[in-house]
Amino acid sequence: MPGNKECIYPAGIDPVWYLSSQEIMFSNSLKMKLSVIFGVAHMTLGIVNKGLNSAYKRSWMDFFFEFIPQIVMLLCLFGWMDVLIIRKWTTYYGKDAD
Repeated sequence: MPGNKECIYPAGIDPVWYLSSQEIMFSNSLKMKLSVIFGVAHMTLGIVNKGLNSAYKRSWMDFFFEFIPQIVMLLCLFGWMDVLIIRKWTTYYGKDAD
């Protein structure tokens, strides 16, 4: 029931946001975070594909000096950002939270 203070939405968006004056900022922020997560996942798949191709062709110079640094940099910078976004979404900040 919308507006019920005891109701927690485990997935999706609380419908009360659509009545709020901050609805545009909230939905745009959500869409931006989701697009960053999908973009990082897409780039990770591309880099992993490049690593698999270089291993298949036995091009070890490409594997160790292109694939490894690229995947480490991508996951250290943007992968960590995705972890923080998801952690924020899954952390309960209610009054009874410890």
